[in-house]
Amino acid sequence: MIGSIGKLIKLQNNIEIYKSLDNIVDDIDTKDIADIWQESEILYKSKDSINNLLDYLNIVFFNKLLNSKNKEFIIAIKIVENTKKRLASNANYDMCIDNLLLKIWEDFNENNCRS
Repeated sequence: MIGSIGKLIKLQNNIEIYKSLDNIVDDIDTKDIADIWQESEILYKSKDSINNLLDYLNIVFFNKLLNSKNKEFIIAIKIVENTKKRLASNANYDMCIDNLLLKIWEDFNENNCRS
């Protein structure tokens, strides 16, 4: 029980971080990749809590999948999970975040990139 209360307090203290992640996901198909990288600065600065942030991203993608049935959200979840594996194997942190954002952005903007 104490662990759950601690997590709730931690979530409440970081609400702005989670809101910024929501905004990134909401706009990923309409923004330029450079804008996404700039808005995602929090991911680069959150090395100690990156697994929590990546888990949150997966929750956001899953909820959007339930509402839209858009296959891109399934692919985004897989990309996040692959990033978590790379980070666990001590891959370069910044490159993992770069790769995460670029692959997700490319997936949502595939049709725009090829036109």
